[in-house]
Amino acid sequence: MKKVLVFTLVFAMLFAFAACAGKNTDDKDTSPSVSDADASQETTQPDENENEGVPNPVREVTSTDEFTKIGLTLLPPENAENVRLSIISDSIAQIDFTSGGVEYTLRASRSTEDISGLFGTDLSTRKLEDGAVLTHIGSGDDTYRKIAWSADGVSYTLTNVAGATDDAIIAVYGSRK
Repeated sequence: MKKVLVFTLVFAMLFAFAACAGKNTDDKDTSPSVSDADASQETTQPDENENEGVPNPVREVTSTDEFTKIGLTLLPPENAENVRLSIISDSIAQIDFTSGGVEYTLRASRSTEDISGLFGTDLSTRKLEDGAVLTHIGSGDDTYRKIAWSADGVSYTLTNVAGATDDAIIAVYGSRK
């Protein structure tokens, strides 16, 4: 009798494990499953409703004229290459670009908050001749550079997260239009 009970329990457990083996237990994956028939029709293009309900605060724009619609004027520095323009939360104008093979981000906003997007500990600050402030920001093993200034009620930041020396970011800052 005991053997029959043990074998019954073993088979019940095996059946339960087999049933659970094909089940997705990752709670973070909320994407709908794709049947074998639908798999052949899959595309690499994201579904236009894929991010529905999740607002993206960054909107790419094609011209710096778009910045004037949010009350800001911002132009890329001289010699900027690979320029990408965007507006964040309808209040921050952003220009991502490279100069001398190094990536930079230039931002402008009427906000009095830090708009740099860099998080970490201020390691050192240095005031430049025109009143702008160069700050070294430490985050883990990395050191970021930020120049912040304001003019006519607009706050500006120029940042670099890798590859720029102080002299390089100051030169880019000096070449702004």
